[in-house]
Formats: sequence, structure tokens, C-alpha cells
Amino acid sequence: MNLAERDHKIDVMRGLAVLGVLLIHTQNAWYLGVGSDIPLETRLRLRDHWLGILSIPFTFGFLGLNLFFVLSGLCIHLWTLKRSAASPDWKFSFLPYMKRRLTRLYPAYAGAIVFSLGCLALAEWIRLQVLGYPSLSAYANNALEQTLRYLTFTHTLKRETFGGYNAPLYTMAIEFHFYLLYPLVLWGFRRFGPALTLGASVVHSAAWTAATILLADEKFSRLVMDSVLVRWPEWIAGCLLAEQWIGRRQNVLGNLSARAAWSLSGLCLGLAAYVQIRYGLQLNVLWSAGLLFPMALYLAPADRDETRAEQALRQVGLFSYSVYLLHYPVLRIFAILLPPEPSRLLLHLGIYGLVISGILIIGFLFFKVLEEPVLTRRAQ
Repeated sequence: MNLAERDHKIDVMRGLAVLGVLLIHTQNAWYLGVGSDIPLETRLRLRDHWLGILSIPFTFGFLGLNLFFVLSGLCIHLWTLKRSAASPDWKFSFLPYMKRRLTRLYPAYAGAIVFSLGCLALAEWIRLQVLGYPSLSAYANNALEQTLRYLTFTHTLKRETFGGYNAPLYTMAIEFHFYLLYPLVLWGFRRFGPALTLGASVVHSAAWTAATILLADEKFSRLVMDSVLVRWPEWIAGCLLAEQWIGRRQNVLGNLSARAAWSLSGLCLGLAAYVQIRYGLQLNVLWSAGLLFPMALYLAPADRDETRAEQALRQVGLFSYSVYLLHYPVLRIFAILLPPEPSRLLLHLGIYGLVISGILIIGFLFFKVLEEPVLTRRAQ
């Protein structure tokens, strides 16, 4: 596969991932409620509404995040492998690597925090002045500490700041922690090989998951289950895919046929769904394992033209990072303005369709201002 085809397919999956996340958060906004502004009894009443039942497939939009984590490991390791292949004398250096990562991610990330604070101010004004709430929300009371922790990627180290006024940003802290641990991944690949390194990370993840279940501590669970301690295998699996495409390792599917790969994927996804429904435990590593096989099949060389759907997803994938950073604060404003009612859900769904279109436009503009200049300088 040539580099252009591979990069295009990566952008297609980025577009698919961000739309999945956008759909599940939009569903939460008009059906279950994004924040604490919608009373619990209202949410429970809406569970029996036909439109709420039809929205159940959107719930699987959380898999977009799993896809993002695998793609992140893929892209980071692919860059390293390309540099190593281009220059045999090139050696990985941690400080230039981290500088490159922060230069790429931080301008848009910091801009999104400023944007989120503006949305928070608007949301609080609506709550107090328009809807007559008696006091500020917990998001506003904790805004200063939350902002400082966002800026330093430490918000996932404390339960009270884990989510905050732009809840999806917890994943950016996990992403940053992945970056910090990347030298350890490289060492493991050189010392033990990618497969054994991935296996060791799975054992490590399983041990932390078991400890969390045994302790049955909600605070501990929140800090551990969605952290690098448990989710590391997803990122390392992406690194393993990069090894495959650069031609350094055997195909991760081995001699499996496409049918067998899809069967294994279905088995992993089915088991993950059963555990989540039966025990209320979201095993993200298992969900991501179910995605890994279709990803490997899709990214393998294929003698066919790009479909129109792929073209559209690829265009969205180009500015998916900005959309991901900005979408939640906007949705929360509309969740406050339009609390769900069974008699008006269809109207609200139409409004949220327009909101999604607006978020995509804002994300594109954000990309042009804060992301594209960085990408252009790096390309030069």
C-alpha cells in the first residue's frame, strides 16, 4: 500500500470515529441528557419513548473513542518507523518527540479550553437568568482548578476534575500519558517483540481491572478503568498495526481468512457486550480487540476505488480533532435549552441535526485557524 492510500484510510477511520462520538453525545443530549441539568425522573420516563428506543444503536458511538486510541498508537509508531526506514542512523529522542507531539496538539487543545470556558459562561447565564436556577452548577464552581488541570493533563488524576465542563477532554490526558510511555513501548518491542509486549500490557490491564472490581470503590474505579493503566493495550495494538504496514512484521492476522477475522471480531464484540449488559462492566480492551480485526482488513492493500462515503468520511477525518475538542460544550448548551419531552422529541431531533451540522462547520473553521498552520509548518 502506498503512503497516500494508507493515510487516506486512516482519515476515513478518524471521520468515522468522530461521528460515532458525536452521535452518542447528541443522543445523550436529547434523550438521556448530557449534564446534570436534566432531572433523573425525566430521563427515566423517556426510556420508553419510541424515538429513544430507535436511538439505542447510537449508544455504540462510544466505540469511536476506542478507534481513536488504536489509531493514535498506529500513527505515532508509524512516524517513528518511517523515520527509521528513511535514515538508518536515525535514533528516537524523547524530547524532540514530545515537542513535536505538543506542537501538533496543544494549540487546538488550548483554544478548545478557551472556547469551552465561553460555552460554560453562556450555559451558566442561561441557567441563572433564563431558567431561574438558584445557583451556579458544579462545573462553574470548579472552573479554575478544572482549567489548570486541563492545561497540565492532570484532570484524570482526581475524581472531581476527571470530566468537567468539557468532559471528553479526559481522553486527551490519557493520550498524553500514552505519549509519555511510548519509549517503554519501543524498548519492549526491541527487547521482547511487539506481540509479547502487547500480551504483557493485556495482563497488566487485566490485573488493574480485577483489582478495581475486587475493591468495589467507585472513586478508584473512575480513576483507573479509564486510564492508561487499563487502556494501554489499545494503543499498543495500534503500534503493532504500524509494524505490519511498514513491512517489518508479519501480518497481525497471520494466515487468518477474512471470514475468520470477522468471526473473531464478532466474538470479542459479543463478549464485551454481554459483560457490559450482564455485569455493567465496560471492558474497553475487549471492545477494541473487536475493532482491531476489521481495521487490519480495511487498511490492507485493496485494488478498488474510494467510495463516496469514504471520501466524505475522509474529509471529516481531516478536521476530526477539532470537532472532537469542541462538540461537547455546544451540545450541553442545547441540552439545557431543550430538556427532552416525549411530545417534542422529534422536533428536538431535527434541531440537533442542525446543531451537528453547525458543530462540523465550527470544527472546520477551528481546524483552519489553529490546526492547519501547524500542519503546514511541519510539512515544510
